[in-house]
Amino acid sequence: MEYILFLILFFLVILYLYKYKYYEYEYFNDIIIFLTKEMTLEKILSDKDNYFSRFNTLDLLARNVITVKDYKHKIIKAPCDFTDEQREIITECIKNINNKLIPEINESWIIISKLLDIPWKIGVINTNDYEEGLPHTRNDTIILPSSKISLSKEFMDTLLHEKLHIYQKTYPDDFNIYLEENNYIKYKKYIDADIQYRSNPDTDEWIYKKNGIIYVSEYINNNPKTILDVRYNPKNSCIYEHPREKSVYDLLNKIKKNT
Repeated sequence: MEYILFLILFFLVILYLYKYKYYEYEYFNDIIIFLTKEMTLEKILSDKDNYFSRFNTLDLLARNVITVKDYKHKIIKAPCDFTDEQREIITECIKNINNKLIPEINESWIIISKLLDIPWKIGVINTNDYEEGLPHTRNDTIILPSSKISLSKEFMDTLLHEKLHIYQKTYPDDFNIYLEENNYIKYKKYIDADIQYRSNPDTDEWIYKKNGIIYVSEYINNNPKTILDVRYNPKNSCIYEHPREKSVYDLLNKIKKNT
C-alpha cells in the first residue's frame, strides 16, 4: 500500500513539473517557471490585478478597441510557448543577474534575500496586439516579448527591471520606505483623476506627487494611435512616469556604474 501511495505521489510531482515546465538550478536555489501559452493567456485575461479596470477611454482608443471585452478578444493569440533555446537563454541570463547584478544592490527598500526568494514566473508573447509587445508584469509574472529574448546585457536589464517590479508588488511595505525617503505622497487614484493618463500594469493604482509636482504619463492628444503616444511629467522620459519606475531606473543606473 505504501509503495502504491509513493508511486502516485511521484507521478503527481512529475505531472506538476511537466505542466509548469520549470527549471531549477543550484545558484541561490532559484526557481524559474516558464508558463505555457495557455497559462500566460489565463494570466493576462484574469485581471486579478485590476489592471483593466483602470482603463479610460483613451486607453481603449490607443488599443484600437471599444471595450475591455473587445481587447480581451483581440489579445487571445498573443501568448506563445517558449522554445528550448529561449529557456536556455533566460536561465543563463538569470544566473548572471543573481551572480553579478543583484549583489550590487544596496537600497534601503530592498532586502536581497527576499528578492532572491521570489520565483521567476515568466510568460512570453509574440505579437504587438497585447500592450504593444512591451515587457511588463501582471501580478507575480513577467511578460516578455519573444523578439527581445537574447543573451545580452540589455535583456538582463529588462529581466531585472521587471523582477524589481514584482518585488514592489509583493512587498509594498518595503517600497513605502522608498516613497517616504524620497518625499512622494499620494495625489489621487488614477480612476479619480481628471488626467488623460495612460494605464501601466507595473504601477499601482495611485498617481504620486513630489514637492508639489505630479508624476504621470499622459496621452499626447484625444486620439492616440498606440499606447506609446504619451508624454511624461515632470520630464518627458519614461523614468518619470511613476515612483515605481523612477526607483527601478535609478537603481539600474547605479548598478551599471558599479559593474
